[in-house]
Amino acid sequence: MKSPLPAVLITLLSSTAALAQDVSIATAFKTAKGKTKIRIDGKTSLPDETVLRITLYRLDERAAGGRLEPVATVTGSALAPVARKTFYAEPTVPPGGGCFRAIVELIDEDQTPDAQIALQGKTSTRRWEIPFQQWSDEYVPALPKSLVTLDGFRQDAIALVDRVERIAVNADLWKKESPAVIKEAELLLKKLTSSLTRGSFPAAHAEVVSVVSNLLASLQLLKWNADGSLEGVWDYHTGNMAKTHKHEDFSWDALRRYLEAAGDIGGREMGLWFVKEFQRTRATKGRAAAALGLRTALGQVADHAGVAPHARQLDGCFAELNGAVAEERVGAIADGLAAIEAKLRETQPAKK
Repeated sequence: MKSPLPAVLITLLSSTAALAQDVSIATAFKTAKGKTKIRIDGKTSLPDETVLRITLYRLDERAAGGRLEPVATVTGSALAPVARKTFYAEPTVPPGGGCFRAIVELIDEDQTPDAQIALQGKTSTRRWEIPFQQWSDEYVPALPKSLVTLDGFRQDAIALVDRVERIAVNADLWKKESPAVIKEAELLLKKLTSSLTRGSFPAAHAEVVSVVSNLLASLQLLKWNADGSLEGVWDYHTGNMAKTHKHEDFSWDALRRYLEAAGDIGGREMGLWFVKEFQRTRATKGRAAAALGLRTALGQVADHAGVAPHARQLDGCFAELNGAVAEERVGAIADGLAAIEAKLRETQPAKK
């Protein structure tokens, strides 16, 4: 899927953040030479020649313990010197929009001796944590196509598990057909690794990648009986049956269950994107237009696993936001969407 990020610098009102009086930032996407960066323009009351260390984290959804939760991963860092009470940095980030957290730190070893003297008594704060959301207006409405792409990968993985199970039942059949299957699995893993779905639906994408990786690893652990029939998948280090990446006894059915569950997770992530887009645009002039775009996108995924149980309620919220709505109603809608978000985060376990 072609990235919907624009090729020019875009200032997003919703991406301005501030903490106290010492540091404030405004952020915008910038793409150049095939790389995506976030331009960070900051203002500060700190003295010129102060050096600020900026570490940028991206909060990606991860599935664990029956829940979807955002996990912070470092995506970039930079040293930003202060000049005329301003500073800037352009850390490189993975393609795709997301929720970010900028950690701005004042660290002694980054300062020149003169800067250390100038800083004396200027601030008691040494660390600022600034959350912000960064994606274009076109990003979330385009995600249903990305979800279709991910579902295609997931179906390819299910078909691959089925094929491996079929040819592994006999040693001779395996010897004849396994080279093509291994090549197919490696190609699928390569496609997944380079796909933009990694940024759009990180939790579901990670589940599919884990299954395909687990499948490839298991192909080295197949063991056949003397008559050529499959004995099982064995861990040669322990002498016991191999385990899946989720620590269950290995089986083809277990891998298929994980892939089916990944479909539900992807739909839930799509639902969470709807809520995040409301949060990004609720205080902007483009709120009504954003709500219309969300209704259109929702119509494309309303029957998808993970979205379907909440589709009607989501559509009702966005339909109301698409018109003239009092601010007190916006608050009530926000409360309703927060309740939907809580339900979307409660993932369904893969049934045995």
